[in-house]
Amino acid sequence: MSTINKLDNKNLLSSSNQYILNTNKIVAPEGTFPWAMIQLYMDTQPQVRRSGWKPNVYVSPNYDDSGSFLNFQRIKQDGSASPWKPEQQEMIACDWAFYNMASFSIKIVESGIEWGYFGAAGALTEFKSNFGVEKIDYFSASAIGFKNTITLGLKYEQDNFQKMKDILHKKNLNIIVNDTVYSLGVTSAPLSDIECTSTIIYYSNNNADAYKLRLLLKENENKTLHFDLSWD
Repeated sequence: MSTINKLDNKNLLSSSNQYILNTNKIVAPEGTFPWAMIQLYMDTQPQVRRSGWKPNVYVSPNYDDSGSFLNFQRIKQDGSASPWKPEQQEMIACDWAFYNMASFSIKIVESGIEWGYFGAAGALTEFKSNFGVEKIDYFSASAIGFKNTITLGLKYEQDNFQKMKDILHKKNLNIIVNDTVYSLGVTSAPLSDIECTSTIIYYSNNNADAYKLRLLLKENENKTLHFDLSWD
């Protein structure tokens, strides 16, 4: 895995020293346009986006039927694609990120008043993480009275504790299912830097997306759905 050198400020051109790993190697700071291009070339399922874009808008390589590279394409909200030609502002931006920071598929089961994946109950496959999460322990939706609750159990790498805290406590969670975005807001759930596990709870009294996501899981009991997660 390549070493990542993070920018210490928002000015891309502030210092070329931020690109230097040692005297022999040069790396791109995370979030920059060069970093995004590296991901598009190197990742097994390359998809990147800027933080200001809609959650289900991203850039990815486009290949023909023989597997030969054609161009980079921008996927729009409706799922359509068009050739992508980066603008000057995009090339000096420092807010590039992976399209899905975590993704997985689950076979949805019922447990009392909850629907989802509960570790021993249900099945989770196709798990992938781009920001330090090692495992999804559980993922469920429930409702008590008028409160819709989305619960996400994470196990993460200890070295990524502060990064996880900054993401989960400061950024809005978007969950994408079948090209539909469910925006759940920010959580205040505590994180453990010792056990490296956390139960992330999104309480949503008036959040229509949380309600819709709960209904989606309930209506798809015993079926398998794929989930893409990103934090903006």
